[in-house]
Amino acid sequence: MKLDANLGSLTIEAQKIRDCVEHLLLNAIKFTPDQGMISLSARQKPDGIVEIKISDSGVGIEPSSLPHIFEPFFTSFDVSRHSSGQFEFGRRGLGLGLTLVKAFVEMHGGQVQATSEPGKGTTFTISLPATT
Repeated sequence: MKLDANLGSLTIEAQKIRDCVEHLLLNAIKFTPDQGMISLSARQKPDGIVEIKISDSGVGIEPSSLPHIFEPFFTSFDVSRHSSGQFEFGRRGLGLGLTLVKAFVEMHGGQVQATSEPGKGTTFTISLPATT
């Protein structure tokens, strides 16, 4: 975890943003095999936007699926891999988690984006306006 010492202040409903970060971390756990890496970082950019990034070295998302991941009920992940434990590697959900993340972030005037490369991992970036 890497947190910038000068993050500044945000006017947010802390529970909702916490839920967003938690959901993205749990997804990273679900789609990263054993021995993989997951990172969390936060920084304030020069333009006053606070960026929270969750990155993993997991299975990644196919380019054709990436534009749809925030749509309600969208799931296209390969669930044929090993599945065990509470978070069940590769387990498919209902397709609502990322939709809620997007809604919660946007209700705070922010944005959420994803970049991914199949077989190499995914990075989700939450961008929120800092309080001036």
